Amino acid sequence: MNDTSRQNPGFDASLGPMTRVARYLWERGWAERNGGNLSVDVTDHFPGAAQPAAGQVRPLARPCPALADRCFLVTGSGLRFRDFAQNPYDNACVIRVNHQADHYHIAWGGADDPQFKPTSELPSHLLVHQFLKAHDTGLKVMLHTHPTHILVLSHLARYQDKAALNHALWSMHPEVKIVLPKGVGIVPYLLPGSLKLAEASLTQISLGHRVVMWSRHGALAVSHDVEDAFDLIDTVDKAAGALLSCLATGNEPMGLTDAEVAELVTAFGLED
Repeated sequence: MNDTSRQNPGFDASLGPMTRVARYLWERGWAERNGGNLSVDVTDHFPGAAQPAAGQVRPLARPCPALADRCFLVTGSGLRFRDFAQNPYDNACVIRVNHQADHYHIAWGGADDPQFKPTSELPSHLLVHQFLKAHDTGLKVMLHTHPTHILVLSHLARYQDKAALNHALWSMHPEVKIVLPKGVGIVPYLLPGSLKLAEASLTQISLGHRVVMWSRHGALAVSHDVEDAFDLIDTVDKAAGALLSCLATGNEPMGLTDAEVAELVTAFGLED
């Protein structure tokens, strides 16, 4: 099935941060059952391109020209992050996009099962990676998970407005403005795994948002490495949790003033 063996020292080393983050997600309660998914551009670790066997080539939901001949580790559909942390080979796979960028095949992993399915959110992942590569952003990771406080916040009507959401998050915790000066994007509830969800997510990322809240579903982050993607969501979830705790007392939080948030922009040289 695979066009490379399990023995790939550089790739094996790169799995370390991925499995650590998988454990973090489970420990935080953000990856219940088979919740969440991950994709990472690992092309540098898979330079060769053996021809897939007949029947192993699968169509992409939409052609992605910038991803021609590129390889991505993606977690498996219906599988658990906690199991990926223990055994990546059986719970994830590396897909190789063909030269025409309209099909892919599994190049590694997938438990050597010809029926292995990458995450159901693969359309969202590949459309996002298409944008990241086409615009030479240097970002190689997309992480989707179900952070508890962000999920709760996304059920409150007042925070469906992006300006209101970001004003609240920035005023709640200075770190949110520092690490996400463009704020958090919002996608309204759309069918998980659908092209509509993929396209709406891409729109938010194209506006410069590194974290996007999927309303009543979870969140995604894009980054240069897996641990930073986790850190971005973790920072937003901390602020969301603090906000919810304040509201639970029956009081509006004091929050940072607009002037104090503006001071952060100047002090840290942020792009506002």
